[in-house]
Amino acid sequence: MATKSLTVRTNEIALSLTTGNLARNALGTALVSLSSAYANVKAYNPLGLPTTGFLDDSVSSTSIEYLDGIRTRAEADFKMIPASNSPFDMKLTKQVAFDIASIEKASGVTATLGTATGDMVEAAKDAVKDAGSFLKTLEKHIAYIAAGIGALLVLVILARRKNG
Repeated sequence: MATKSLTVRTNEIALSLTTGNLARNALGTALVSLSSAYANVKAYNPLGLPTTGFLDDSVSSTSIEYLDGIRTRAEADFKMIPASNSPFDMKLTKQVAFDIASIEKASGVTATLGTATGDMVEAAKDAVKDAGSFLKTLEKHIAYIAAGIGALLVLVILARRKNG
């Protein structure tokens, strides 16, 4: 399933935020779901495995900073939303819709992180698969390679006889 762009999703969400109460409810719900994104980042390396080689230790801290930025902006916008059923200001609607879409996007990104051990297993599988692909390609061309090496050996022998 293809994911929608942040702009498209922001516009979709904005259409449903017609009152302050609807916007407060939607953004509040999104902020709660953002908490699960933090949990996913923290679970990324639950065993505290060394991250040199396959993983970068800065992944978790960068992800947390990213989520913190989204949360800070969304919480500030939430404070500006009036608790009413009156029509909602269009500029603030777009801002709140962007906050919600960003939270959805961030939750989707962090949910795909998996675990450090899972990443190492996947990296090992990919390396084996790549080696297997290389060997299959080599196997298809081995007859040509052998013929080429044989031809080179014949040329070297002939050249030595001629010069020798």
